[in-house]
Parts: sequence; structure tokens; C-alpha cells
Amino acid sequence: MGINLVSSYEIILRVFLLSEYSRLFRIDSSSLLNTNAQNDEWNLLKRIFSYPSSSFPTKIKLAEYLAKQLRISNQQLVELIVDQTDKTLERCQKNDPTDDYHHWPFDPNNIESYRQFISLLYEKNYDAIGKQLVEKSQLYEDQFLELDSQDVSSPLLRLRIELLIYAHTCFINSCHMEGICLVLDHARHI
Repeated sequence: MGINLVSSYEIILRVFLLSEYSRLFRIDSSSLLNTNAQNDEWNLLKRIFSYPSSSFPTKIKLAEYLAKQLRISNQQLVELIVDQTDKTLERCQKNDPTDDYHHWPFDPNNIESYRQFISLLYEKNYDAIGKQLVEKSQLYEDQFLELDSQDVSSPLLRLRIELLIYAHTCFINSCHMEGICLVLDHARHI
């Protein structure tokens, strides 16, 4: 009997969440049940991240529920978080006054907002995010080194440093000493 209660609860929760997503984004909830709609799943998660909200925790909880309902793997979530971190920091670098940060997945000026964002992972292996952020930051340095004029105030170097700071946050949250040392080595290199 307990098993039926849990299953019934999960079904009711799923139906409720699907109806909320469909209402929020004006899409047919039956399309969310289609298992062949991988691109739609990604797009829906990205839409949640860009949904205008003054409450980042609410936005993240909504994305977390959707990711679980769609059975998105932890590795896919890591890649999504790294991609959204990079894009958000790029947007922040542009400093466009018309680009409202409430449409971003996290507030780059508030590290607690980022901690809430990475809590989207089911398994709290934040070091996987940190490692990918370090790799991505290295790409910005490589691009910087290819420039004819290597100005130390280059946006590429600033993005590299920002990504290292966020990687450091991930490693601290997972108590991953090797990762913390890796970030410090990269920072010393810069």
C-alpha cells in the first residue's frame, strides 16, 4: 500500500509540475512527455534559467524538478551548468544596462546565488563542474595568447579569472583539495 501511495504522489506531482511548466511557457504539456524531445528539454531548462524572476532559488527549484522529471543525467546537468555559467559571465562582462540580471540563471555579483544554481545537480559532485570551468577558462587564455596585442585588461583574461573564481567555489563546496590547488596553480600562472 505504501508503494502505491508514493507512486500516486509522484504521478500527481508530475502532472502538477507539467501543467505549471506548460502554463508558464505556454506550451503543450503532452510535448514534455515525449521522450524523443531532447532538444526541447534543453530549451525548456534554458527558458527556466532565463525566465524573469527576482527569486533565483525559486527558478532553480523549478529547473531541478523539471530535470528530475525529464531524467536528465548528472553529466548533462554539469555541461548545462558550465555552459550557462560561461554565458552569464560573458553577459556580465558586456555590462549592457538593458540586460536585466533577473533573466540570468544566477546573479554574478552574489556568490550565494551561484551556490544555489549549482545545487541543481542531483549528486552534489560540484568538483565535476569545477574541472570543466577550469578547462573552459584555459580556452580563454589560449584565445588571449593568439591576439596580436596582449593587453592585460583584456575581456578574455577577465573571463578566465572569473571562471577560475567560480571553479574555486565549486571545489570549496565539494571540499576537493586537488581542485582548489589546481585553481591556485592556474591563478599563479596568470
